[in-house]
Amino acid sequence: MIISLDIKKPLLRSYLAYLFEKDSEVFTVSASHDFGRLLCSLVRYSLKPIKKADTTHTVKLKLPKVGALTTADNHHIYFSREDTHKLNMFLEATFNIDFDRYYLDGLQMKYQKKEIISTFIITRKLTGLSDPAEAIKKRHYRKELSLLEIVSKNLLDRAYNRHHRIQTFNPKFVARTAHLNY
Repeated sequence: MIISLDIKKPLLRSYLAYLFEKDSEVFTVSASHDFGRLLCSLVRYSLKPIKKADTTHTVKLKLPKVGALTTADNHHIYFSREDTHKLNMFLEATFNIDFDRYYLDGLQMKYQKKEIISTFIITRKLTGLSDPAEAIKKRHYRKELSLLEIVSKNLLDRAYNRHHRIQTFNPKFVARTAHLNY
């Protein structure tokens, strides 16, 4: 059973080659992987062929024979537009979790950031991209930046709360600093 799936991001299409074996442009899905089980669970059936043009983003998947797909041989199978979005989101989440875990393990072993990223690229078969290291570094940088913003906001909130408690605790202090705006 062959089914098509559109994966817009080149990094994620390359990552799919790490998750599943590829034979002549077709990925052989394994139900032993979480993403493989999700693919099998979101397959839809139709009695008529679903007309959908393949693009450069389209990948072909050979689904395994599992209990969830016992009647798939008698139907035309496809993913709905919503299912395609869900699968893309789940694949990206799987990639992010895999990278984060790998990165943290590498840091614990005292490897340099550059070594960790280059090893991740090689082991995950992402070498076919134009500049996978730069894409992964940008992802990591954006994540660190958003984490820094969250930490800064939490610190400011705590400082403001402490200041407010101190001000309201001592009435003389409140009277002396009433003209100041914090």
